[in-house]
Amino acid sequence: MEEIKAGDIMLNNWFIGYDGKPFQWKGYHFGMIENEVECVTIDEIIKSAIPLTEDILLKAGFKRNKFGIDPYNSSDGWLNYSFGLTIWNDGRLFYGWIGGNIEVKYLHQLQNLFKSLTGNDLKIEV
Repeated sequence: MEEIKAGDIMLNNWFIGYDGKPFQWKGYHFGMIENEVECVTIDEIIKSAIPLTEDILLKAGFKRNKFGIDPYNSSDGWLNYSFGLTIWNDGRLFYGWIGGNIEVKYLHQLQNLFKSLTGNDLKIEV
């Protein structure tokens, strides 16, 4: 898993804690890592990011639309979710536009992208 940096975290992002359970990042978590007395690091709060799955996307209200097979690579059918997200058969997920794309691997990345584009929090219970 890639290292999670403070700049990658937004209020209400979902992560896995050290008890193995999902938790939402709250304002007091920012206070814990910024407090020089406590000296708590992000790695001491977050065990791992939550990998994106089709189940998580559906729980977040995304709709599944099957568009068929890529004519240039018949082994890679794909699913396109509203909001311009594409999931390939090998599990990679991208937010794309003509001329570029951003790979989105984890739930907190999707939450941050959604917030940046819409100004709203992505509503999901994990």
